Amino acid sequence: ADLGEPYARELDAAFRGLARVRRVAVVTGAGRGIGATIARVFEESGYTVARCNRHATEFNADLAEPGAAAIIVAEVIRKHGRIDVLVNNARASIRRRLGGETDADWDADVDVGLRAAYFLGRMAIAHMQGGAIVNIGSVTADFVSHESAGYQVAKAGTMGMTRALARIGAKRWVRANLVLAGLVIRDEDRERYEAESNAAYRQAVESIHPLGRAVSAEAIARAALFLASDDASFITGTSLVVDGGMTMASVADYALGRIDERGNVGGGHLRHAERVAAEWWGV
Repeated sequence: ADLGEPYARELDAAFRGLARVRRVAVVTGAGRGIGATIARVFEESGYTVARCNRHATEFNADLAEPGAAAIIVAEVIRKHGRIDVLVNNARASIRRRLGGETDADWDADVDVGLRAAYFLGRMAIAHMQGGAIVNIGSVTADFVSHESAGYQVAKAGTMGMTRALARIGAKRWVRANLVLAGLVIRDEDRERYEAESNAAYRQAVESIHPLGRAVSAEAIARAALFLASDDASFITGTSLVVDGGMTMASVADYALGRIDERGNVGGGHLRHAERVAAEWWGV
């Protein structure tokens, strides 16, 4: 039943009042990369952060294993007594090039990136009253990159999975949204990325971004923080693209030389960009 706008306003006010309580955010894949940056940004914003990764001292679990989601949720509730935000960021640890994955690689990509994220969300909702789930996806949900097929299938699946969690969570006023990340330079890769020896890749990256640079891990973390915040209290079941304009296809195609000034399809620059990207990521 529609409880009406007055009830919604009362709930919103109640959740704003929770700002005086130290909220708990669960972040998966928090040991390095984007996940580590997300964990830091949430901590700096006043959250108690439960870092989950395979090598964590507290919340250590291999999300590729069945039952890992239940273990993580139970441990967080045991230690902190609540879950206010879940950030599903983890991905399989081994990167493969498109067409180079094995059966095991496929299973790991889908098990960690999709199955575990869904069950973590569903189980967390049972312990939440209000709050948010933020899934970290990729713009490869809409187009094919050099990453493995399993990774791209998992990222495409997060769109439907996010909407499913939004429907499930709505009864408890839990929101679920998706950040579609573009080409992200992780904090630990920044020095290598900025090195003079990496000029070819850096120039290729800058050429496909209308804003002139790649996405930082900090930008993804800030987007996740916004979607988890009271400022996004009536946003659910949707996606936020954070890619510096990279997926504006016409701009990217011209920048890469895929379409010349006569409208002819080329591709030399595009193939070069793909090659240096593969070298950069080691796939």
